[in-house]
Amino acid sequence: MDRLRIALVALGLAICMGATAATASAAVPGWELVTSTSETNSHYNKWTDADCPSGKQALGGGGSISGGAGQIGMITLGSSVLSFEDQDGFSGNWSQTAWIICANPLPGLETVFAKSGVSSAFSKAATASCPPGKRVISAGVLHDGAVEHAGEYVLDDLRMNSTLTSVTAISHEDQDGTLSNWAVSAQAVCAFPPAGLEFVKSVSAKDSASAKNAVAGCPAGKRVLGAGGEIHGAVGQVRFTSLFPLSFFGDGAFVSAAEDQDGTAAAWEIRAYAVCATA
Repeated sequence: MDRLRIALVALGLAICMGATAATASAAVPGWELVTSTSETNSHYNKWTDADCPSGKQALGGGGSISGGAGQIGMITLGSSVLSFEDQDGFSGNWSQTAWIICANPLPGLETVFAKSGVSSAFSKAATASCPPGKRVISAGVLHDGAVEHAGEYVLDDLRMNSTLTSVTAISHEDQDGTLSNWAVSAQAVCAFPPAGLEFVKSVSAKDSASAKNAVAGCPAGKRVLGAGGEIHGAVGQVRFTSLFPLSFFGDGAFVSAAEDQDGTAAAWEIRAYAVCATA
C-alpha cells in the first residue's frame, strides 16, 4: 500500500498562476515572501512548491485553496502544499497557493519533529519542542497514512504555545471515520530568537456560520515569520481553507475555514496565530 508523508497546516485567497515575491527590510536579514499557485482543474489532489532564492532558507509557510471550500483538505510542509479532495470528491475546479517566508540563514536554525502513535484512533496529537535557548519561528504538520485515505484526515490545530517553545498538531478523522492506521507529526522550526520575537493571537466569532476567517496582525514595525491556526468546535466537519503568513495589508497570519458539504449545527470558531519579529 502506498504511503505518504503529508504536511498540513495550512489555506482562500488566490493569486495569478506562477511564483511571485515581495521583499522588505526585516529583523531577519533577507526576509522575503514567496508564493506559487497551481493549475486550476478538478484533479483530486495537488502539490505546489514555492522555492526560496539561492542562498536563502525557508522559515515558515502555509497555503490557501480557491474553490471546493470544505471538501478539500490542505496539506503543507515548508515550501510545499499538498491537498486532497474528501472521500466523495469535488466535481468543480479548484487551485491552491503555497506561501513561504524565506531569509538568510538564521543562527541556530533547525527543525524538530514529534510523532503521535500509529493507529486507527479517531484523533491524534503530537507536540514538538525547541531545544533550550531556542524559540519557535514557524510551525508545520505531517501525516503518515494510506494515500487513498488522505482526504479523510482533518487538521484541527497547528499552534505554537504563547512562549514560543513548542508546536502542537492535532488532527481528526472526518465524520465518517476510517479503519486505516495513520499518525500525525508536529513540526517546530526553531532558532535563537531574533530581536522583538512575539506571539500574536486573534479569534473569530463563535457561531454556526458555514465559513469564518481571522487575522493575527503583527504590531507596527514588526514582520511575520510564521503562521498557525486552530479550529475550535465541530470536530472533523470543518477544514482550513487558508493558513498562511501575509504581508500585503500589514504583516500577520490569515486563517480561514469552512464546514464540509453537509454542514454542522454546532457552534465553532477559528483562531489565528502569528510569530512576529522586529523589522
